Amino acid sequence: MNSAINETYGSLLMQTRPHIIRDDDDNKRCIELLEKLVSQNHLTPEQEELVGVLKLLVHDYEQRFVIDPGATQADIVQHLMNANHLSPKDMEPILGTKSAVSMALSGERPLSKSQIKRLSERFHVSAEVFFQSES
Repeated sequence: MNSAINETYGSLLMQTRPHIIRDDDDNKRCIELLEKLVSQNHLTPEQEELVGVLKLLVHDYEQRFVIDPGATQADIVQHLMNANHLSPKDMEPILGTKSAVSMALSGERPLSKSQIKRLSERFHVSAEVFFQSES
């Protein structure tokens, strides 16, 4: 980018203040800004760059925190592991034993209430996520 574009892009960043998305409200705000930008007929190079940044931020948040409503308990545990770069071995203190981890990931046995409580606390997700997947 040349210096004029850098200055304009910097000004655009100061106006929009993109940052790591940490909750649904941030995500909603980011998506609204994205929709506002892409609905324009012509974007400046600076706006196109901002669109790219916002897409990355939304994608990152949704990969880490958005769980498919139809997901099983096993899917949810796997999602949380993937989002946090954890191995089955890392899950043993949370789920209990190696076999408990194996059964949780295979869906062989439903999670116990105490396992759900520990998962909820460790990953900062509502316990309801795990109970909704049972229905």
